[in-house]
Amino acid sequence: MGKRFLWALCFVVAISACVWGDWPSTGGSPQREGWFRGESNVTKDTIANKQVKLIYTYKFDNESKGLTALSTPIELNSIIGYKGFKELLFVGGSNDVVYAFDDVVGAPFFKTQFDSMAKPASAGSSAVCVNAMTANLAMSGSAAAAGRGGFAPPPAPARGAAAAPGAAPAAGAGAPLTPPGGAPAAGPAPAAAAAARGRGAGGGGGGRGPAVFFAVSSDGYLRTLRQQDGDAKWIAPTQFVPAGSHVSGLNVDNNVIYASTNYACGGNPNGLYAALYTPPQLAPMPYEPIVAPASFSVVSFMTNGSGFSGPGGTAIATDGSLVYGQVAEGHGDVAGTYNDTVLALDPKTLEVRDYFTPSGTLPALKKDVEAPGVTPAVFQWNGKDVLVVGGRDGRLYLLDGSSLGGSDHHTPLFATDPIVTPDAKFSGNGIWGTFSTWTDAANNNTRWLYAAVRGPVATKFPGANGAAPMGSIVAFKVEDHSGKPALTPEWVSRDMISPANPITSNGLVYALSSGQNPRVAKETGAPYTVAEQEKLAKNAVFYILDGATGQELFSSGAAVNGFSTSGLAFATGRAFFSTHDNTLYAYGIPEVR
Repeated sequence: MGKRFLWALCFVVAISACVWGDWPSTGGSPQREGWFRGESNVTKDTIANKQVKLIYTYKFDNESKGLTALSTPIELNSIIGYKGFKELLFVGGSNDVVYAFDDVVGAPFFKTQFDSMAKPASAGSSAVCVNAMTANLAMSGSAAAAGRGGFAPPPAPARGAAAAPGAAPAAGAGAPLTPPGGAPAAGPAPAAAAAARGRGAGGGGGGRGPAVFFAVSSDGYLRTLRQQDGDAKWIAPTQFVPAGSHVSGLNVDNNVIYASTNYACGGNPNGLYAALYTPPQLAPMPYEPIVAPASFSVVSFMTNGSGFSGPGGTAIATDGSLVYGQVAEGHGDVAGTYNDTVLALDPKTLEVRDYFTPSGTLPALKKDVEAPGVTPAVFQWNGKDVLVVGGRDGRLYLLDGSSLGGSDHHTPLFATDPIVTPDAKFSGNGIWGTFSTWTDAANNNTRWLYAAVRGPVATKFPGANGAAPMGSIVAFKVEDHSGKPALTPEWVSRDMISPANPITSNGLVYALSSGQNPRVAKETGAPYTVAEQEKLAKNAVFYILDGATGQELFSSGAAVNGFSTSGLAFATGRAFFSTHDNTLYAYGIPEVR
């Protein structure tokens, strides 16, 4: 099947039938739920029958910078391009490079190297300010994987409309790679297979024509890559954040791309940036000139202090009406002094609409030293949006999405006792990463919540799976207490070293003991060097846990060589993560495709 025919097919059936974003960004959705819906392949039985195993590893040619190597993967279940139907992983590299990986054959598909568009920022003194591409990649997702999120396509031009000057899209500009042994094997069936797995054919962004995904390079430019071939020049790069910024999280919703910055790298203040994206208007047929090019309008919100907490940066309301984020320190005209303050922002102007600040005081942050932080997650409870957030005081808070802290901005729906006790000597004890939450429809629609903590738990959990002094995944049920949601402790997992973000699917919890040194600094407060961090790290271990009990069902044992600085991703029966030596690991059931 020739590439010209396949491009034409994409145009004829529209892009919504050509691509499904199963794990489109950190946390799996704009709401950062960490829940993969529709999974039926990995079960307790298939794990017990030893069907789950290491499927493949692949080492990329990326150059690690500081502690930054590969980003958390994002995944497309089915995409049609000039090489047929494919199932692709996209991974960002610290060296301003993006890789597409064919998950069916376990081999590279394309590689896109970015050229710098700006002068490199001056190197900082911190191990995290290293002029690297730090943010996760992101795209809009399928209707099932990403809730309501997605790009709204522009109106299709009428046939015979006058075409503005512009080059037609050219395939292959992202340096496609052919796996060993010839052409890649065909991917899974298109719309019918997606429907059978319980996922609709949600739009992948970009309107009519090739869908896109996004990256932010070290020069601060927003790169728009075509999913089929990695072409990053078809839509021109646009300046998004200052050069040399440490971007912690990209999120995509309703034609807006969000990026949060941390550590004041390059001397630039921390904040949140939003790029309002107008997709290109394409001609009715492929290889005809573009009718109107894509455009971006960028707005920003400065925190006057620390960046947004956690690797996800932001979480989006289920109806797209608000953007939420937590700021440890800073100051704003509306919320005043930030103290682990949760902000609700307008999705297009980033103006503050509401806020919640916990009562009490917290220790000041130390320059160039990480502090515990977790990105909020949004879920529906009794028809309303509820946020779960984690404070540096070791508590979890539930907030009303429409009134974060009540009339005084200090009153949550619910607050736990400290589930982990912070340590003033930089041990790293606290709540980290992103949450995971799901509804068990088979058991009275019970809502579960999972979080990753470093250090021993300080709350009594009914279920224990052995001593966990280094860290663990902790589980709660969301229950009704006098008409309000409350968190009831359920279980603590086995011991893990600096656990990464948990993911839930089909009643199971996927977890990664990252092996990173859990301490954020020496007892004196002096930051570790990269060499010291590498020496103190241990090898990562991947686990699958029973979502109701925390019991260990699967362990990768000693199979992983190296520690991980990225997070977990999951799609279609496979879990993915990478290690600091730029190696990708895939665990799951090899036969399922």
